[in-house]
Amino acid sequence: MVKKDKNVIIILVYNDSQSALNLLNNIEAYEELEKIIVVDNCSTDDSYDRLQKRRNEHIHVIKTQSNDGIAAGNNFGAEYAKKVCPDVNNFIFSNPDVIVNSESIRAMTDFLATHKEAGAVCPMELTKEKEYAKDFAWHLPTYWQMVLSVNPIHTKLVQHSKKPYLWFYDIDEAIGKDIFWAEVIISCFIMIRRKEFEEVGGFSERTFLYHEEDVISYRFAQKGIKQAVLPKYKIIHLGCTSMNTTYKNWEKKSKILFDSSLIYLEDCLKVSKLGLSFYKGMYHLGVLERKVFRKFMNKENEH
Repeated sequence: MVKKDKNVIIILVYNDSQSALNLLNNIEAYEELEKIIVVDNCSTDDSYDRLQKRRNEHIHVIKTQSNDGIAAGNNFGAEYAKKVCPDVNNFIFSNPDVIVNSESIRAMTDFLATHKEAGAVCPMELTKEKEYAKDFAWHLPTYWQMVLSVNPIHTKLVQHSKKPYLWFYDIDEAIGKDIFWAEVIISCFIMIRRKEFEEVGGFSERTFLYHEEDVISYRFAQKGIKQAVLPKYKIIHLGCTSMNTTYKNWEKKSKILFDSSLIYLEDCLKVSKLGLSFYKGMYHLGVLERKVFRKFMNKENEH
């Protein structure tokens, strides 16, 4: 009898206990999951208390000592997973606001068991409207692509595109394939083999809310570790509930994204000080132009 790989799912929660409870109801009985670990990332509401009520031998609810971001929270969960399931083979890192079936998890497990060249895999992401998500996978962004992404010119370049950024794959490239190899895949529901996760040192805790996928994918690429999407298996991502509740101001979201992008540019692309200064200048120019545009649009709406 072939020994099945053991999966532990790590669900990171911040001020969104209801989504997490819904997911627990969805996955609790799945035989593909050895343990379910819910990590409360220092929520400021009653999430931790609500989630504690679901604790049992199968479901573990733990809390970080401080909210140091998504990467740190996921790493915290992975370390705990190794304590409660020492022979875990694969980590599944999941947002609380997803819907997934057992077939998708089984397919991901089988994929990693039979493709030793790969270290990470995810299903195809659907939106809450059950449409294909435009950001299902992407190339590792280059420096100049990153510069364009913070500049208003970028909006014009991708205005009629099927993808949100220039470096994203077209969805038509993946639909219908059994396996779609990609440089970067989504982290809202991703399975990573423990061996490869440990080999690259987990997620970069220098990132807080964005670009954690880019940094770990760069580390994978440096070691020849491949990643894939399984387009015939799906998850539904209902949307960034906790982030949209916590960060309602576009300028604050933009600043967090910018700060994490600097980590990718510095640690992975090894951009020079001059290059970083230029990137920072383009970012601040983009913010200024967006402020002016929003002010102009507000005045137009008043008339």
